[in-house]
Amino acid sequence: WEEALRRSRWKNLSDAPFGVATLGITLLGHTKAVLHNALGIERNLREVHPSQVELNYDVLIISCILHDVDKL
Repeated sequence: WEEALRRSRWKNLSDAPFGVATLGITLLGHTKAVLHNALGIERNLREVHPSQVELNYDVLIISCILHDVDKL
């Protein structure tokens, strides 16, 4: 994120839009929503299939955080 932001045209991460046609949705807000949704899905899977869900939280979280870093 730091390197991508430094190379982007945005001065602040919160200024970067999620997309051209997504008025009012920032990239940061979208990324937070993706992480929130992924954690909710994992929680639901654990409730429904408690003995079958093994998840590496580090991989889940970093995947959500970095999934759109190229949009900067």
